[in-house]
Amino acid sequence: MVRFSWEMIHAPLAENGRRDLSKMDNSSDRSSMKDLTKVHQFREMLYLFLSRSFSREVDKAFLQNLFEVSYSLQDSLKDIEESSLSRGRELLESFCKEIRGADEEVVLGDLARHYAFLFLGVGPENIALCESAYRNERGLLFQNAYFDILEKYREVGLGKREDFSEPDDHLSLELAYMAHLSHWTFSSIETGKEEEVEKFHQYQRDFLKGHLLPWIPHFVRGLSEVSSSTFYKALAYLLEGYIKIDFEFLDSLLAEVAVNEASSRRKSTLRLPGINAGACSGLTLSGASRPRLQRRGLASSKRVKGAGKEGGGQKET
Repeated sequence: MVRFSWEMIHAPLAENGRRDLSKMDNSSDRSSMKDLTKVHQFREMLYLFLSRSFSREVDKAFLQNLFEVSYSLQDSLKDIEESSLSRGRELLESFCKEIRGADEEVVLGDLARHYAFLFLGVGPENIALCESAYRNERGLLFQNAYFDILEKYREVGLGKREDFSEPDDHLSLELAYMAHLSHWTFSSIETGKEEEVEKFHQYQRDFLKGHLLPWIPHFVRGLSEVSSSTFYKALAYLLEGYIKIDFEFLDSLLAEVAVNEASSRRKSTLRLPGINAGACSGLTLSGASRPRLQRRGLASSKRVKGAGKEGGGQKET
């Protein structure tokens, strides 16, 4: 399975490197945790892909990876029955067929025009990409959702990159938040930090419930009504469908943890719902937030090698 990586979108991931490896109790636990790791790796890839897609116009590097990403999505999500997700997969597959063999510059120019028409105010109806615009009757920016988002980022030690000028509740940033936490989750699984895994699951479920799920359906409806772009319609439907099943997935994991704790903390095999597990993120780890994370046991004092190099130019402090 191809992974749409941070390197592909030129936004280096500032990992909070940590942790001593803990042994699993038996082979069943190791097997289930391995499967769960693959699911979280896929989640990171998909959230990165969507984050980059809505951050700015498509460029050559993005377009060259689109076919592989599309194939990975078709393969990994083929058994999931969710109407918006299925519609998005079909439209993305159709778009890839349309542009295969076409002149690259023509495709990029067409996609740039669609992006400007939808999101940059060039068209008659601008589609807002910020959560606040959908969470109040007047469509104003920098409202309550914006300030809550700031606190969510600070809580896990993330801050907006200096070269990303959009508000912090921009869709690309919210999806990047989910990608960062997905990455940290499977890193914690690989090192056996179960309490850390549960905490990251909780953060992600609550973020979906409190932020993405309330406004994305309105965003998708508005985009689908005015856009003639197969590509951007595909992205919108993929996003709407996936966050629904992702919330159910995370909620089921946390529910199982609660059941296991209630039954004398007996471990059980994790059940993964129908997923075949096989940037401009705009967010980076805030150095100012590292001490707080260290006190919570969610970050080490080590600096990350390579952070601040190519693409985003971010450095941890």
